[in-house]
Amino acid sequence: VAVTGVQTCALPIFNYRLGLSATPYESEEEHYLESYLGDIVFTFDVGRAIAKGYLSKYTYHPIFIELTAAEAKKYVDISNRIRKKVSEGGSISADLEEGSGELDALLESVVAKLAKLDEVLKAGGRQPLSLFYCGIGSIEFSDGEKVRQLSSLARMLEGLHWRVAKITAEENASKRDQILREF
Repeated sequence: VAVTGVQTCALPIFNYRLGLSATPYESEEEHYLESYLGDIVFTFDVGRAIAKGYLSKYTYHPIFIELTAAEAKKYVDISNRIRKKVSEGGSISADLEEGSGELDALLESVVAKLAKLDEVLKAGGRQPLSLFYCGIGSIEFSDGEKVRQLSSLARMLEGLHWRVAKITAEENASKRDQILREF
């Protein structure tokens, strides 16, 4: 069959949106995703991923630490502020959401975490292929110095003679790829 001239093909236009989230409903405020993306059509939880062999089995080993006096005071102040707003007729979910963000930031930057990690790592020795996650917060020391948690951790690990590489927003894609290949 010979075809001459220009052929055109009309393709139907589909208006699909795809959203992927590890925590789609971490808070009430995030339910706006449904209005934009629609209902969740597929879930794949951690238990299933482990059972299918996509993730390693793991066990939590919580290690408890104490807050400094200043951290404990800040924790109580934030909690009291939330309690007061709710008792004055505020929105429980909105007030908890606002306060929980502050509490999360506080708990991410607890000074004793690094000291306890240092103790645990010294007792356990170097472990090959270790990953550490740091929040975006900074740690404020008793002398008032503020240091990013990531920098504090890197400094501590280097002091223990661990090889350290960071993957943050500051590393470009090729640097990230290089770090992952080396890992």
